[in-house]
Amino acid sequence: MEETRFSFTVEAPDANKRLDKYLTEKLPKELSRTLIQKLISSSNVLLNGKAALRSHKVLTGDRLEINVPPASNSYIEAEDIPSI
Repeated sequence: MEETRFSFTVEAPDANKRLDKYLTEKLPKELSRTLIQKLISSSNVLLNGKAALRSHKVLTGDRLEINVPPASNSYIEAEDIPSI
């Protein structure tokens, strides 16, 4: 799986929303608000070319770039459980 990128320019009706709330509304519903907050914290969200803070309030004309890294493979191997 490869990374996914999104970009947005904030329009007037969305001005003054918290960044995480704005992205929750704009990004696909499969991306939870918790995941979006983690993306912001790990510098995968750029605001006007710089790492963003989730509490930032977006302004008209702000340019957002979001990089969603591929999901890591979660493989759990079964193991034998000795019988008693």
